[in-house]
Amino acid sequence: MEVRIPRAEERVQNPPRGWLTIFEISLRSGFRFPPCEKVIEILRFCAVPISQFTPVGVSRLMGLIVFFREHGGRLTLDLFRDWCDVRTDGGERMEVHSNKSWLEFEARADRRHGNTLFGYIKNSWGIPEAWDTLVDRCRRVKGKERDSLFYHF
Repeated sequence: MEVRIPRAEERVQNPPRGWLTIFEISLRSGFRFPPCEKVIEILRFCAVPISQFTPVGVSRLMGLIVFFREHGGRLTLDLFRDWCDVRTDGGERMEVHSNKSWLEFEARADRRHGNTLFGYIKNSWGIPEAWDTLVDRCRRVKGKERDSLFYHF
């Protein structure tokens, strides 16, 4: 695994080609490298780089994967889309929310540290790299604007 520190002119939203941006707080929220296959599958499906998820979004994503693993279930993309909603936090970051009242999962993240500390890691998993807006992503997926990535196409 290759990791590097960003140069002064490099920005979090546009990592160099072939690299992922990773926040320290994402690691504190439970994200690990190499990512498990389910994380890779979900990130590819959502077309969202891990760095664009908020710390709570990362915690919820990891928590849901662990929930299924611990209960002997299999989290499919259809279940993820039916049970969760990936939405904007009002800015450029993404959140994961449950849309099932019985599946209330709470995630905590230490927001005091690590939200601005970031680095790059070589992307050998085919995970989306550059940030995008939810509106642009939804237009590409279905040709309409929405406030949610999973609008039940």
